[in-house]
Amino acid sequence: MEYGELYIVPDENKYFAKTFHKRISNSHLMGIQEFSDCYKLGYHFKNEDY
Repeated sequence: MEYGELYIVPDENKYFAKTFHKRISNSHLMGIQEFSDCYKLGYHFKNEDY
């Protein structure tokens, strides 16, 4: 089952990255966690936090 899509536009002054886009098949929070892991932001989310 697909829940939708997630777009994150990073602050171009801090992260030299393009818009983060992910199709969501579990929860949006896990997509946000993937973004945090990719840029080593230090956030640690669990599905229960949503």
